[in-house]
Amino acid sequence: MWGAVIGALFFCGAINVGFAAEVNFDFLVDHTARFLVICFLAPVIEEYVFRGMIMDAVGRRWSWRWPANGGVSISLANLIATLLFVGLHYLMRDPLTAVLVTLPSLYLGILREQSGRLSVCIGIHSFWNLCWVLLLQEIPLLQY
Repeated sequence: MWGAVIGALFFCGAINVGFAAEVNFDFLVDHTARFLVICFLAPVIEEYVFRGMIMDAVGRRWSWRWPANGGVSISLANLIATLLFVGLHYLMRDPLTAVLVTLPSLYLGILREQSGRLSVCIGIHSFWNLCWVLLLQEIPLLQY
């Protein structure tokens, strides 16, 4: 779990250096309701649906994993939830965002399976969205 937080901080730092992005609280002030939805409500709903309902439903029916004997493996349930999650972001946002959420989605699925707790995924997802909104809305391709 701490790897996800540290990774997000490194990612935010790389964005800051690569794009000369700065933390921008204008979005928070100008669009408070949208900020709250993106950073807090959406992660709860998305994690409940994708890492909760979908992964649980698929996991009860099929137990396929790759690699089968690995300590960390990706389940069919995680793959299907990730494909649907990526598809949602493709439809609601854009192709670039869909690509960018692929690995984090797989990671959250692995965390869900290993910890058994959806709250961990919700917290990390909220933190990632917070970094995204505060740092990346100045980059035209990634604007909300």
